[in-house]
Amino acid sequence: MTNTGFIIGAYPCAPSFHQKGEQEEQTFWRELSDTPHIRGLEQPCLEHLHPYGDEWLFRHTPGEWQIVVTAVMETMRRRGTNGAFGLASADEDQRKASVEFYRHLCQKIACR
Repeated sequence: MTNTGFIIGAYPCAPSFHQKGEQEEQTFWRELSDTPHIRGLEQPCLEHLHPYGDEWLFRHTPGEWQIVVTAVMETMRRRGTNGAFGLASADEDQRKASVEFYRHLCQKIACR
């Protein structure tokens, strides 16, 4: 694979991001996969890489695409209910919780 093309953050446009059904989600990813000049995705990781699960995402995206995983969405979600969550937190428990989240993320990436 060459390095031409774009890595896009398509998840805010995905039907699942707006609580739509799986059929709409499949159509979205099929059409996105058919779009020229895309070479990968920026994809947030909450519990999974996709609301329908990691394997669902991998089945519905081209195998040659690169996936750039971001922790920003989950970090901000957690900070919404606990402002102390984060790697640089003064709260030791929340700092440890953040490290555990990054370990979870690392495990997902290492398994691919």
